[in-house]
Amino acid sequence: MVVGDEGQRGRESERTRSAVGRRRSLTRALRRGWIALAPRTFLRRCTADREELGLAGEELAARHLVRAGWRLLGRRVATPAGEVDLWAVRPGVCAAVEVKAGRLDRLPAPRPSAPAPEDPAGRSAPAGLWDLRWRPRLRVDRTRVERLWRCARFLAACTPTTADRPRPRVHVVEVLVGRGGRPVEVDARDLEAPRPGFRDWGLTPAAAPADPWD
Repeated sequence: MVVGDEGQRGRESERTRSAVGRRRSLTRALRRGWIALAPRTFLRRCTADREELGLAGEELAARHLVRAGWRLLGRRVATPAGEVDLWAVRPGVCAAVEVKAGRLDRLPAPRPSAPAPEDPAGRSAPAGLWDLRWRPRLRVDRTRVERLWRCARFLAACTPTTADRPRPRVHVVEVLVGRGGRPVEVDARDLEAPRPGFRDWGLTPAAAPADPWD
């Protein structure tokens, strides 16, 4: 009798865990749908985790590019050189877009006018300079810039067009989310091409890539 009771309790516990898992999956799907439809409202009303912040940043970046005259061909597109957050084109240009989202609860304080510790001459940093290390776009280092340019050249070779092959370009779109979930800035800028002679592998596709929407 005791064994039967333990088995019944085990089955009830398993059903409870299954129901909790289904509710969590449904909640996650609903939150993702909300982000896709109204990312600004989602950020104001909900506490976004890291993944949701990235998804909202990508959606805001995509809308920013469309308003600027770009046409989106894909999101999270895989290339031989790595994954691209957004694949955008306009006449004569193909861009591999890197999206960087971050939180900004308050502006950083001005850098003090004090000698830099690594400066043996004791020279002071100019007063009033802002410490810009908090900016998400500064996480794009030289290695990543080279990778993005490889991706851009690959995508330029794959872009369907009746004219000449479009020029590759690399964009970084920075999305800063302020206190209370209010996006305070969506800024797009070009990243310069890397130095000559960087490894240029995997830029000429043998065939067009798979449909990025599949």
